[in-house]
Amino acid sequence: MTSYDQAYHPPGCECGSQPGLISVQEFLVKCFYPRLIANKENREELSIGGIRSSVPLPFRRDFLGKEYEGTDIWDASPRHPLLCLDGHYTWNHGDQKTPSSFTINAGGLTLSTLKNKIERGDYIAGAHFKHWHNEKDDCHCGMGRNAEEIFLAEQRKAALLKRTNGTPVLQNYEEVYELRFHVQSESEGLAAGIHQAEHINSPPALYPADLEDTTSLWMQSRDAGALPGNCAGFLCFENSHDQTNLFIPDVGKIVLIIPKSRREAYLAHLSALKEDIPDGVEMKKGQAISLQQLTEYRQGIIKWNDSESQDRVKKFLQKITGIPIHLLRSTRPLMMEVHDRDYEIVTPVSQHRLSEFAFDVDDEFYVKIRRVRNAPLDGFRLLLGPGIHSSDLDMMGGIEAKSLGVDEESGGTLWKIFVRGISSIPQKGLWAALHVNSHHDGAWVEVFDHGSTVEQSGTRLQIVTKESI
Repeated sequence: MTSYDQAYHPPGCECGSQPGLISVQEFLVKCFYPRLIANKENREELSIGGIRSSVPLPFRRDFLGKEYEGTDIWDASPRHPLLCLDGHYTWNHGDQKTPSSFTINAGGLTLSTLKNKIERGDYIAGAHFKHWHNEKDDCHCGMGRNAEEIFLAEQRKAALLKRTNGTPVLQNYEEVYELRFHVQSESEGLAAGIHQAEHINSPPALYPADLEDTTSLWMQSRDAGALPGNCAGFLCFENSHDQTNLFIPDVGKIVLIIPKSRREAYLAHLSALKEDIPDGVEMKKGQAISLQQLTEYRQGIIKWNDSESQDRVKKFLQKITGIPIHLLRSTRPLMMEVHDRDYEIVTPVSQHRLSEFAFDVDDEFYVKIRRVRNAPLDGFRLLLGPGIHSSDLDMMGGIEAKSLGVDEESGGTLWKIFVRGISSIPQKGLWAALHVNSHHDGAWVEVFDHGSTVEQSGTRLQIVTKESI
């Protein structure tokens, strides 16, 4: 995020201050506060400190100097009486681009707290100017995105339009796993979350009939990814010898849906595995209503929580899938901590929403990425939702970071990250600065191993508005 300490104050502002350069503190005390107290007209709602607040925003043409008459910013858009300082002082009539409006971030304070601090004469720590939302690219200052970056953003939008209406999952209802569909972001009238098949508008990616003849394996969410903690995402079918890689975390749970024709075979398979993991293996009669056409199917469970059991599970998977053992990869999952601009740790919105963190549009935050048990980071993938931006990943010291473009399935931007020869990184973690551009487009961050999923090897963070908590 680019922030500024100074802006240009136009001549037509009713506050009476002189036109020209104005600092953040001067604007708050000499312009914003007097108009807030005196002006009950031309008010609009803005989010200030996470709360929708009514503030005076005059029409732009009413405060601009006459030199801007007839330009694209001579309009009735409600704005703070501010322009980009560099954009204004480098602009000449006839230039292709005009200066952007500026808005102000009050350092995270709510409007009532900000008002009280101004009245006491307090310094407003953390307050800063920034370009008005969606105007930076067209500002004469040249600080906006270039043509390639704008093209990538359009690719993201196109990818979002192609999203499927749901990813198949098994959802746990008192140890009975029902077939459901998970929608990652609101799409075609479907809210984000878990839905039954009949609520999916387009044909779902998987039907119960697809499970009638072969055993399917599902990886239970670690409550660190896109899926809720009571859901299991599809892992593979048996006899998947053409699978490229499967990543098996050091602690996990696999759910098996076993059709009637495979019951005897899996009774033998799971009984043998139970000898190695006595408390982690079971098979029982399937009772899911959504899978009732799978007559007399069985539901299997495999749980493990140490490296020795992890190796046993890998050998079991090798046996039933045909995947070579070197493609069944052990992993120490990637984790993320969230910090604010002052590097103070940020807690989730609640104990029931552990992967959700609250930030407003234009907020900047940091994530610290590491692996469990301080294992080496090595290489991994970072996927930023369309509403999240980072401008400095490719400039971070000690790593190789390369943008792989737009992920067609999610619409996010995929990065390839590789850490080279820094012994302190496994302990201290790898830091990345991120910026919230939009919640509506999809504000989330994922880290995972290449060829894997978040559920198998990583973590997902969802950024929500402060108003939503």
